[in-house]
Amino acid sequence: MSHESVIALWKKGIGAQAFVVDLSGSKLEARDRDELAKGMRLEDLRLKNGHFTAVWRPGTGSQHWQAGMSAAEFKRVSAEQADAGRRIHCLSYDSNELAAVWRDGAGQQEWVVGEDHDKLAATDAKWAKQGLRIHSISVDGGDIACVWRPGAGAYRWIANASIDTLHTTDFVCRKEGLVMVKLAVDDSGLLNTGGDWLAVWSTPEAHTAWGSVVAAKIEAEVTKLSQKGFRLVGLGAWQQGGLGGGIGIEFVPGDDE
Repeated sequence: MSHESVIALWKKGIGAQAFVVDLSGSKLEARDRDELAKGMRLEDLRLKNGHFTAVWRPGTGSQHWQAGMSAAEFKRVSAEQADAGRRIHCLSYDSNELAAVWRDGAGQQEWVVGEDHDKLAATDAKWAKQGLRIHSISVDGGDIACVWRPGAGAYRWIANASIDTLHTTDFVCRKEGLVMVKLAVDDSGLLNTGGDWLAVWSTPEAHTAWGSVVAAKIEAEVTKLSQKGFRLVGLGAWQQGGLGGGIGIEFVPGDDE
């Protein structure tokens, strides 16, 4: 196993969902072909120690995914995909390798790879003034990869945060009417500290739930939350350290009944 636990993000919704944990690249290719034939598209794809977690939801149009890319290769592929009418849908960064999904789309997109927190804050402020919002974000060894796409409304993000800061910020954001829409963790060399967390909150399209779950229990958690009207939209593996069996599932107040 390339991990012990998974971090997961759910959104209120209906319809089909599918996911995999700890899959090799060749097996992911086969599974993706099967899901495409069912009318599903990759909603999230993340790379960890050469293995993948992935989430599929109903969708239309073309998609392309690729892994094992350097920053230079990612730049080239992303330009090719933009010319083909596709935009970056999700991006994952691990051990200086990038994995990404491109799906049909239009409009401006911007991205960076390998920025620290302070540089990212300055870059985000620049793009926010131009009407862009964080669309996908990943972190490894303190280096952050981030994609911006057009968006509107209030939003907030944190990086290099402890689990306590994550909980506190989430509580404050909920009070302000924001919900978590992106979640990632950097566990590089931090297995006994619970990792450094990264999250994005925005004005909600739908309520969300999030948490860390022991990998063996994720299927049961997905089933349980599906019965509450939530669908999985984000899933990432991590080598859990000092948090025991996970941090549990956090709900927007009023949606955990």
